[in-house]
Amino acid sequence: MLFIATTLLGVVVHAAEWPEVGLPLKLDTKESRTTIEQNKSGLPEKELRAELTKAFQGFFVVPKDEWVHRYSHVGGMDASGVIEWPIPNPPVKWRWLFRPGGLATLTKADGTVIYLAREKQQSEQE
Repeated sequence: MLFIATTLLGVVVHAAEWPEVGLPLKLDTKESRTTIEQNKSGLPEKELRAELTKAFQGFFVVPKDEWVHRYSHVGGMDASGVIEWPIPNPPVKWRWLFRPGGLATLTKADGTVIYLAREKQQSEQE
């Protein structure tokens, strides 16, 4: 599980266990700041922030290929920004992307991307 833990020294990011594909992401955002840099989603800021909270705390982690090819993407309506945990120093900053219809990504500073979807697709074997 990927999580942020609050300690006496501040917020520590624990990413040793990367989120498992097929399970909901459970990212603790209590000590974080979310900045919206672009909002073409049509959602008012308050609603967009509520959707981001849902994405960070309950969207399913999905493989990149599945995210790209098996989900419907709404073109030109992305919202994006940064989620930042101010402690430790220097701050931990990840970029986020939100697409209407229930898709999102989180990108770490090293370029690693977590692909998220509101719902899991039925596997081809089912």
